[in-house]
Amino acid sequence: MREPRVAGSRAAQLIFCILLIRLLRQSVGDESRSIAVSRLSKGSIFENYHISSIIIILVAIVGVYVMRRRKVMSTIGAGSAMILAGCAGDEGSGDSNSDSNGDSNSDSNGDSNGDENEAQTAAEGGDSGSWPPDRNTVEFLTPTSPGDTRDTLPRLWANNAEYPEEITTRVTPTPGAGGLIAVNQAWNADSGTGQTVAQGMVPMGIAQLTNEAAQYDMAEFEQIMAFQTKARAIQISPHSTSVEDHWDWDWETFTSKVKEENLRFGATAITQFLLRNFIERYDPNLEVGDIEIVPFDAGGNARATIERGDLDGYFGGYGPNYPRDDFYYTQFVIASEDYPAYYEQAQTIDEDTVFISDTTFPEERAKAMIDATIDGLALHAPPGTPSDVLTIHEDAMTAASEKEDLRASVANSLGAVELNFGTHFIGQEARDFAANKIQTLQDNSDLIPQDFS
Repeated sequence: MREPRVAGSRAAQLIFCILLIRLLRQSVGDESRSIAVSRLSKGSIFENYHISSIIIILVAIVGVYVMRRRKVMSTIGAGSAMILAGCAGDEGSGDSNSDSNGDSNSDSNGDSNGDENEAQTAAEGGDSGSWPPDRNTVEFLTPTSPGDTRDTLPRLWANNAEYPEEITTRVTPTPGAGGLIAVNQAWNADSGTGQTVAQGMVPMGIAQLTNEAAQYDMAEFEQIMAFQTKARAIQISPHSTSVEDHWDWDWETFTSKVKEENLRFGATAITQFLLRNFIERYDPNLEVGDIEIVPFDAGGNARATIERGDLDGYFGGYGPNYPRDDFYYTQFVIASEDYPAYYEQAQTIDEDTVFISDTTFPEERAKAMIDATIDGLALHAPPGTPSDVLTIHEDAMTAASEKEDLRASVANSLGAVELNFGTHFIGQEARDFAANKIQTLQDNSDLIPQDFS
């Protein structure tokens, strides 16, 4: 006969809990419940409830105690949990309350926090696909050992770049295979890492066309900037020829002496061989094989040989080599008025500069030769790097380019800042520069050197 009493008491308990919930819902308005939800994610239960809710719960507990039924207490526990859930419901419906203990609370604490994080990221300059939050270092891979210009210049730019406060820079020399190791590593890097590679654009483009070990497509790299771009020039040594000063020879004298006196030139980069090939192919006074070039692993070694009188000149960059009168004198600059950055730089340094466009070299071939041999270091990011990350790179480099500290560092490390700072392009200008370089090399692929080592 005890079972009916148990069943009846359970029914009474359930009715009591339902009435208690309805009473509580009437006493606590929507606004109070919203406040409770907000506070529930931040504090303890007793800190988050409206005072009227607490009074009703206390009264309920006292009433239950008077009922003197032990089993009622377990129901009160469940009823209290339902009451708390009812206060936390967004819409106030019974269904919402039953879900709020699990899904709704996790949504409030998860999704809303996620939205806040996304908004914060967007405010900092990117969306959820922008700079990786777990990547706070920009790595610059360079294709040579420390001390080489191709390592020194990226290092100076990296030191002066203005990335967001939490992002630092690191330069990692990665020599080997003429720079291929560094470029291949950047090509295969995760596009979200922020890693970059600095490499000469002409060597990089030529290697892609001629070296099976090249794993990349230069056109698919994300171009950030090109820096220290410079025109090529031809220098003649006074130690072994009749040259006595800059601009002493005209083009006819140069080509005649090359042919008649078997002049020999030093070179340290594939771009110098490419210049030789253009001149031999298109100058009417020369034939393929007339200009002998001797390769060196470093410019200092080539200059020492020139100073001894064992070489007759050099096919070096204009800016770095113009001041080196102890070794040779610049005779011709491979540029023209169509390239104002290089033309004006040379005119500023020496108004008597002789450009290839001032000579008898065929004009229609001069442009391709200039396009192919103007070179500089380029900063690339892996293919697929998010546009937000590229913008961060570009902004950092733009800020660096405007710093007097950078110019002073270049002057201190390389000397003659007007000559060695070079011309730089950032963002779209860099992409246009690279596209033109790639196209020119492809159009003149038959002139790509095969004897450079």
